[in-house]
Amino acid sequence: MQFYTLDNMNYDRFYALFDSIEPYNDVEDPVLCPECGRILIWRKWIEPRCVKLSKPLFGDVALNLVDNMIVSQRFKNLYEQSGLKGIKSFNPIDKVLVSRNAKKQLIPPMYYHIELEMANAVYDLEKTVCLPASYCKNRESLEVTNGGIKRCSLCNPYNYDCVPTIKGFGIKYLDNNFLDIFHFYPRTRHVHFSQKFIDWALENNITNFKGKIQKTEDYWHPDVREMLEYQHKKEAEHIERLKRGEEF
Repeated sequence: MQFYTLDNMNYDRFYALFDSIEPYNDVEDPVLCPECGRILIWRKWIEPRCVKLSKPLFGDVALNLVDNMIVSQRFKNLYEQSGLKGIKSFNPIDKVLVSRNAKKQLIPPMYYHIELEMANAVYDLEKTVCLPASYCKNRESLEVTNGGIKRCSLCNPYNYDCVPTIKGFGIKYLDNNFLDIFHFYPRTRHVHFSQKFIDWALENNITNFKGKIQKTEDYWHPDVREMLEYQHKKEAEHIERLKRGEEF
């Protein structure tokens, strides 16, 4: 079964990003791993929900830099008629401000923050590449846990103290309750999609999706891209120095 995630680069190329703004209220509402009891999500965003869009280009989906999503009234209406599964609730956004708005002061649509179901799924380890800690600037001083967070086959299969640097991953369901838009235990801050959801989104021209999605096996963590871009830059500089006779 093919799954998708959002491309983690160039979110703001076409449609607006959003940031939550004051007043920002949240409450403790922990989500626990049912296998080991570890807290995976600590808090829940509550009303009044206020956001600022980065530009007056209003998509049916607006993202922020940690892969949260708000969706338009049009998205909500189409989804509720679709038979798709995975969204627990649509929570109204109380205030929407817009940066760089035009002189005409374009009015954004009604937006909703979506709460997603947690899929009973794990990484498909045969399709998942977890790079060593040496590749991850967040883990360069960490070793495999031997006294902190314990290895858990459900939420922490790689036994690291922070989210592993992934270069492509697969998803394997542990039951037959397949969802079309969801979180799952090792990646609770990311949104994932079934093929059915992607087909629906493209068929209904859900804006800010075309060109923004990728197969999970093709996903590159930003650390991986940054590392490869740095390596390519250094290699190009080395070749130029060789051409100039500066290196032997």
